[in-house]
Amino acid sequence: MNENLMPIETIDAFRQWNESVPDVPTLKGKQAKAVFGELISHRIALFTDASATLYWKEAGMDAVRISFDDMIDQVCEINYRDILDYRALCMNSNSYREFCEHDDRLSEIKKVGKILDKVFDMTVYGRQINNQMKQLAEKAYHNSRMIPVYDLPMYEDKVINNPVPDPPRVPESQVFVAPPREEKGKVI
Repeated sequence: MNENLMPIETIDAFRQWNESVPDVPTLKGKQAKAVFGELISHRIALFTDASATLYWKEAGMDAVRISFDDMIDQVCEINYRDILDYRALCMNSNSYREFCEHDDRLSEIKKVGKILDKVFDMTVYGRQINNQMKQLAEKAYHNSRMIPVYDLPMYEDKVINNPVPDPPRVPESQVFVAPPREEKGKVI
């Protein structure tokens, strides 16, 4: 391992590194905590050098240079694997108590996952995916020849702008009243 690497051991050090690098998105408090928490919980260490280059080190491995976008991608992948693992644990629980413990942990992991999804959207990979999805949606829209909802006249607009007139009144002399029916001595 390079002797000039400085460890990023705390959330404050991580945020300080993040704020000092101009070409990476600045993470907010919860976002930085979610990213750093995933790293710590999986015993992954981050290092930096004098030029603020980021290095990733897993237990028993050498530190490798990693971009911010790749680091976020790896953290999101770790979170996704944890979700799958805890879903399997929930499905294979031997008791209700065990199921509840795993399900509680799964809920916590999913909450972190929602935060990480927003962080992922800030990366170059997230932006590429969002652009591709936008292009696909626009292509599907144009191919389907759909009319935008805001171009359709709405029922409420017709009622308010063109109220339906009351039906014409029929004079009482023209109203037919049926005589009561009798069925075996009973008037219905």
